[in-house]
Amino acid sequence: MKQTTVIQIDPSQDKRWDALVMRHPDGLIYHHSLWKEVIEKTYGYDAKYFAVIDAAGEMKAGLPFFYFKRPLGGSRLISLPLSDFCNPLFSEKADLQQLCAALFAESRRCNAGYLELRTTNTDCSAALSQLAKKELYANHLLELQPDPSRVLATFTPDIRRAIRKAQKQGLRAVAGQNEADLKTFYRLYVSLRKRHGLLPQPYAFFANIRELLEPSGAMFVTLVYNGEVAVASTLNLLFKNRLYLLYAGSDADAFQSKSQGRDHLITWTDIVTGIERGAELCDFGRTAIGHTGLMRFKKKWGTSS
Repeated sequence: MKQTTVIQIDPSQDKRWDALVMRHPDGLIYHHSLWKEVIEKTYGYDAKYFAVIDAAGEMKAGLPFFYFKRPLGGSRLISLPLSDFCNPLFSEKADLQQLCAALFAESRRCNAGYLELRTTNTDCSAALSQLAKKELYANHLLELQPDPSRVLATFTPDIRRAIRKAQKQGLRAVAGQNEADLKTFYRLYVSLRKRHGLLPQPYAFFANIRELLEPSGAMFVTLVYNGEVAVASTLNLLFKNRLYLLYAGSDADAFQSKSQGRDHLITWTDIVTGIERGAELCDFGRTAIGHTGLMRFKKKWGTSS
């Protein structure tokens, strides 16, 4: 076995990190150095990225974390905040064990009162046996095909009817083009969060996503208009072959007939956009296990969890 060592790196400076993310099948947008920059620039969290390096200097495995303190919640190490899940990138279990040992050592050094690894990889359970395992969420994925009509056929009839109804009512889905469109998205996003009693992320978070990810085509905004009024909007990510349906907003007339089907129309538009840009998988995000209504809704789109 080749000799390896674990080091802490800065992915923004070490190109080996993003190369690992790109070639590893579990590499997501959340692993990428640009996502790290979004979080740092928005929230000022302390990035702690660990990598396994072999004798030839090749990066074999990696594990990203952020350290931050909450005024009332103490210090935390999380992989990764602002992500649904973020699996360690490894091929050999020995590398995972080294990464976890480095993580625990860093946790002790930082005196972190809370340690969380958001993972779907069952191999992590043994390596992280010191931590309590909690299955809190289910992730929902839809396999895409080059022909959108074949994807549409996998939806339940009520989903397809809602899309057609929105189109017949004259609702228009358009691509966001500029900062004004991003601000429209944010206004609708805040409106939806408030209706559900949830705190919104700051505008700076989305502005930084646009600044850092849009130039490479890894982010796009969609808006739905009823006449000249924007009634819904989404902000989505696209990385490698995966489309992420992440953030959505809508105005307060959600149950008025003039805007029925707008959420279905915008989701379908986002899926078609993803297909046109080469996506092979659509990530509908995670759902709390107890939220059975939302889980049923996502399954109607042909997803598996």
